[in-house]
Amino acid sequence: MIRRVTMPFGKWKGHTLNDIPGDYLLWVLDNVETLSPFLRGEIERHLRGDNDEYHRGYRDGLRAGQGGRESVPRLDHVKQAVQKWHREASLQFHPDRGGDARIMRVVNELRDSVITAMEGR
Repeated sequence: MIRRVTMPFGKWKGHTLNDIPGDYLLWVLDNVETLSPFLRGEIERHLRGDNDEYHRGYRDGLRAGQGGRESVPRLDHVKQAVQKWHREASLQFHPDRGGDARIMRVVNELRDSVITAMEGR
């Protein structure tokens, strides 16, 4: 049974955990001292991928000795990390901000390559 837990406060109030970016959920875990034990557990479960059909299927398909689901990051979290890295690198290396156009091309190509590989194209 998949639970439909919604965020009861803040910027994402009323949204299900699936709709909320992982970095925001991590921030909530680290910074909200009055977080209920139930919501804390659901957020942690969500970030581990326990409620994700993909991860459940992956975990159930593993043979003994191949590792666990914790060793496979959620694709949306990886994509968010790549996008965050790209934003930070763009701020540092973009020619309009005094950076080098050649480095910026490499940054863009790397981001495109990683996203393409993740999407399986």
